[in-house]
Formats: sequence, structure tokens, C-alpha cells
Amino acid sequence: MAPFAHGIPSLLVGTAVISPSRIRDSRDAFLTTEAFFEIARHRLSQLGPAKIGSDDIAEATRGLYRMMLDDPTFVEAVSACSDHYHCSPVEAFRRELDNLITKWQQNGDFFSQRAYDLEDLYRLVSQPIDHPTMAKFPENAILVLPTLLTTELTGLDETRVKAVIAGRGGNHSHPAILLRSRGVPLIILNQDVDGVNIGDPVEIDFSRGTIRINGTIWKTWSLPVPEEQGLARLPENIEIWPCISTPDEALSLPMDHIGGIGLVRTEITPILSGRMPSREEMESEYTTILKHAGGRPVRFRLLDFEPDKPAPGFPDGIWGLDFLRNYPEWTRRQVDVLLKLSGQYPLGIILPMVRSEIEVNEFSSFLKKAKREMFGPDAEKWPPLSLGAMIETCEMTEIVGDIHGLDFWVIGTNDLCCSLTGRCREDGTTNSEALWNPELINLIASIVNKAKKTNIPLFLCGEGANSPKAIASYAEKGIRAFCPSPAGLTAYSAFACNK
Repeated sequence: MAPFAHGIPSLLVGTAVISPSRIRDSRDAFLTTEAFFEIARHRLSQLGPAKIGSDDIAEATRGLYRMMLDDPTFVEAVSACSDHYHCSPVEAFRRELDNLITKWQQNGDFFSQRAYDLEDLYRLVSQPIDHPTMAKFPENAILVLPTLLTTELTGLDETRVKAVIAGRGGNHSHPAILLRSRGVPLIILNQDVDGVNIGDPVEIDFSRGTIRINGTIWKTWSLPVPEEQGLARLPENIEIWPCISTPDEALSLPMDHIGGIGLVRTEITPILSGRMPSREEMESEYTTILKHAGGRPVRFRLLDFEPDKPAPGFPDGIWGLDFLRNYPEWTRRQVDVLLKLSGQYPLGIILPMVRSEIEVNEFSSFLKKAKREMFGPDAEKWPPLSLGAMIETCEMTEIVGDIHGLDFWVIGTNDLCCSLTGRCREDGTTNSEALWNPELINLIASIVNKAKKTNIPLFLCGEGANSPKAIASYAEKGIRAFCPSPAGLTAYSAFACNK
């Protein structure tokens, strides 16, 4: 991420705010530990035996919990640690959790990349309290985080938080994308963030890659190398369908020269607010976006929670389409709102993390039932909702051409890149070069060919839709509809300037 792009000044001055402890202090760490393990057992039982063709994320989650359950001495270790260091049970729990993460990291890259999942899950289980809202922060706050996690950004107010400095994290992670969408500069140091105190004056120089505390250089970071643009211009028939996270982002969009809104991340609002929305709140938010689109199609991706963007109040480790299947009451609430609005506006639904035709058929039946129950005899007369699916794993690229009942496909370059390389989004070594990796380019070309054979519209979103070099590579392979973030629209302006 280039923090000095998209209207951000080269020099930023603010006041340091340290991420507070979010661990509930309890007299008995065993209760928290047992709750943690109970969730693990529940999730493992839901995953069941490994299935042929199951995706990397499910396998990684399975492996994470199985490894945790294979360490039966954890609870005893917490007690021993508390006695040895004369610390509180919660502090002992934290120390032993760190020891457990270290064990996983020694088992190779596959498991070490799940440490972020574990950290967020731990925070959910321990019920964060006394976490100051952003409203309590001073003006021009610089938020300093040891690790970049979505749970740290609940209630983010970009009018107060001027930048975020993280010791660890990935530029393609969901919290990074969230900050980018809110226009908040992010610096990931890939080093510890010790040596800064609450209230310290901070000066960030984005042109030199330096951070000063009290006038003295505290940290430096490597500035991103400007991308080679690739093609001097794009084909004439390129369509732009921006991807947004909030109604405010939609209202900032210039609607001229775009096909519609390609993807609305409906999970972001509940994550930012720290609670699930009511039916009325959903309807108000979606109506705002649809009205601004001015009659252009809008595609809403159903609630897509993942390890680094967990559902508020649901600490059970269920992600993607599995969340929608396991909590049909929440799926029905969202579907009912979208069905109602489809009578006034052209809109579509996107299913997250699809893995099989069975899942598509299940949801299609669910949608038809909801429609019949809402509209009765008039259900057949009601305008149809277009239905699409995300292509985010290598397994999905192989079977998508055989899945019936979909009106369009959406390639998610971030997760697809992770599936291909075996790296998670939070991995600090993941960079933009992965987006034009020849293997990924060829994989996308194969999807384009399948879309042509089935005559189905194909869209592409994620960081690949924001990178000029990646855009050029995908366009050469036949991608014609891109879903960039509002900040990524400048990439297309660069091409336009060369026409």
C-alpha cells in the first residue's frame, strides 16, 4: 500500500494512542480456557472428516483446532505459569497462549499462518471490555497496534484516527482493505512497536519512510516501489463496477462512466459497529446505496465473515458460506430485505466462498422459499434477483464451469492468490507482485475461457482490480469487468491519461 497516494499528505503529525489490553481480568482463567477449548471442539465436530475437494481455508481451520486439542496440558500450564511468575491467571493465560502459538509456528508455514485466526478468536472468547471507543481518542490520533486485526478497528472514526501503525500484519488482509476504504493511511513495520507511549507526539514522513517520536526517529520502513504500468492503455470495452464497504463510500462514488456497483461488503458495517444490524438498519443502509446508484445494478455480497473479520457475537469459528448455512435466521433477515428492495431497484446477490454446486442449489431453494413466504401468489411476478458466486479457491476454479443456476461469477483475487500460494492474507511477506504471478494469470485465463463457453458475465475484484500492472495482465487474458475500491479508481485514470 502506498500511504502517500489517494490525497494523503506526505507529512502527517498526530498523537500516539496505544492499543489497550482487551483481555478480561477474571479470578479463574480456567473458565476462559475451557470456553476456548469448547468452541474448538464444537468447530471440529462441525467440520467432520476431511472431504475430497475441501478448500484450503477449511483444511487450515481444521488443522488449527486439531493441533490445539492435541495439547491437553494447556490448562495445567496456565496454573503453573501463574504460580511461577506470580501473575494473574489472565496474564498467565496470555503467556501460555503465546507459547502455544510458538509451537504452531515451529510446525511450518501452513500452521504458523493460522496464528492470526487464533488471536482474533481468543479476543472474541475473552469478551473484550474497557476498549475505548474512537470518540474518546484525541484529534489527529495515531493508532499503534502490535498486530493488525479487524477486532481492533471496531468503531473506527476516521475523523479522529489519522493513521494506523501496525507491528505485524498483511497489506492484503481485511483490516488493511478496511482502512484503505476509509482513507486511513496504514504502515506495517514487520517489527515490534515498543518504545512509544500514549500521548507521545508522532510525525510520519511518507516521502522518506520515517516515524519520529518526540522529534527523534523511532522507526523506518521501506517505501513501496512504484509499479510498472504494463499496458499503455486498456481495451475500449472495459467496464468498471466499484467495490464498496459502507454507504458513505457509495456516496463518494462518481457514478458517471461506471456500469454499477459490483460488490457491497455487507459484513463491514456490523464489524465496525461491533453488533449485528436490525432489519430496519439493513434496509436503510442498502436503500442509501441503491438510490445513489441511480438505477444502475448493485450486487450485495451476503455476510462474508472470515478469520480476520469475525462476526460480532459469534465466536464459533464459522466463516463464509458456512456462516449463512449455520445461521439461517440471519441469512433470512438479509435476504428478506434484499427481496423487498428488488421490487424497486435492480440488484443481485453474491454468495461468498462457494465450494460446490450443492451449496448453490441449497441457497437457490432457500431463496425461492423466502420469496414464496414473502409474496405468496405474487412471488412469480416479483422481479428476479440475479445470483452470483465468488471464485476464491483453486478448487472452485476447476468446478465453476459445471455449476448451474448462477447468473454471474466474481473472481476474488486476494483469496484466490492465497489459495494458490498457500499464504494467508495477513502474511507480511505477501505483496503486490503475487497479483501478477504467472500461475495466477494462467488460472484467471482458464476462468475466462470457462465463462466464454458458458456465456456467463465475469467480474474481478480485490487488490488485483486496484493494481495497474495486474489490471493490464488480466485485461490481456480477457477480463473486461473490474471491481476496484474507490481508492483504486485512480489506476484507471492513469490508463485514461495515456489514451
